[in-house]
Amino acid sequence: MPMVLKAAVQLGVLEIIQRAGPGALLSLSQIASQVPNFRIKLLDSHSILTFSLETKNQEDGRVVRLYGLAPVAKYFIRNPDGGSLATLLDLYQDRAFIDIWAHGMSAVEYVGKEASFGEIFKGSMIDYNNMFVEEM
Repeated sequence: MPMVLKAAVQLGVLEIIQRAGPGALLSLSQIASQVPNFRIKLLDSHSILTFSLETKNQEDGRVVRLYGLAPVAKYFIRNPDGGSLATLLDLYQDRAFIDIWAHGMSAVEYVGKEASFGEIFKGSMIDYNNMFVEEM
């Protein structure tokens, strides 16, 4: 699930639904037209997205699944102050973060040794703090 959420954030799936307006529900084809070849059903199974079934054509009974944002999705969309938990997904999915234990050091210590990891770490901490400064 974390990799699917990371992909959704990187591909802008949550923003696509957000741009459609408050309470918007989009079909998979509407989302996929902007993000081709993406598996979105896993996001609704983990309550990142909601879904609703709608009968599109009363004559043939064709049902379309429409997707919207679940309340938790707002934390993965950049807020007006620049805060988002999305960059934490980059941090937690980074190969260096996964392998830090093998180096026998903390993430903070490893930041000094690996510049690219340092940038991911710094960005995720800034975005995390911006997310909750607004709340205070």
